[in-house]
Amino acid sequence: MVGEGEVSPSDILANIKNCCSQATNFISGELPILESVFRFFLGNGNEPVDVEELGKRLSEWRGRDTYRTSDEILPHLLNSDQYYGLRQVQT
Repeated sequence: MVGEGEVSPSDILANIKNCCSQATNFISGELPILESVFRFFLGNGNEPVDVEELGKRLSEWRGRDTYRTSDEILPHLLNSDQYYGLRQVQT
């Protein structure tokens, strides 16, 4: 329950999705890959995407960083995450 004057977690996430994620530097090549992935999901409303689409979208945001956002590298990074709470969704 959110008290008077407090902002709910869902309001914070909505603000990130609708405002912050629109900034040109929300995801950049200067960020670590997993930070970029985390921010991608925040800006995407935590909707699942496959690794191919994730890599494509990250490459668009990060510039020419296609090696580290490739279909071969991303699964290894995602499976080893212990900080951001990223998990694979079974379809």
